[in-house]
Amino acid sequence: MAEFNSEGFEELASAFMMQEELATETVNEMLQVEAEIYTEQLKAAAAGYGIRKTGGFINSIKAGKMQIEDTARCIEISPEGKADHKADYGGGYSTKSKKRKGKSQGGNVRYAAIGFIFEYGTSSIQARPWHTQGNAKADSIAYEKAREIWDKYVDSSFS
Repeated sequence: MAEFNSEGFEELASAFMMQEELATETVNEMLQVEAEIYTEQLKAAAAGYGIRKTGGFINSIKAGKMQIEDTARCIEISPEGKADHKADYGGGYSTKSKKRKGKSQGGNVRYAAIGFIFEYGTSSIQARPWHTQGNAKADSIAYEKAREIWDKYVDSSFS
């Protein structure tokens, strides 16, 4: 009967596990940096369109917490919260009272709704595609920064 002996498999398995942990940490760092860049560019694009009634909308654009599902990771960036001023856009129409929601009913409008209206416009508000423009500007910057982080990981891990 043949006999098979091996040595070093435990060390090899441990090395692979360490590489997996380092790669995961690197991807997390890449996502955080990219989220900062996208947030910055979205705020700059909104400011470039003069969307500054109180400055609340621009300040509401934030990156959320990292979400992890199985092996996928993502960070959502969106306007959060509600306007602290009464706004007469974005509230919609109430069929019960036959009035526009928003200023006419004293409600505060969510910044996400305000962002949507600025992005696509309405019959009375011209579109100001702050989101499209911000994402377009951030794409190449974020990619390059993430690539630098990954290259640093590859150089230090596999040399």
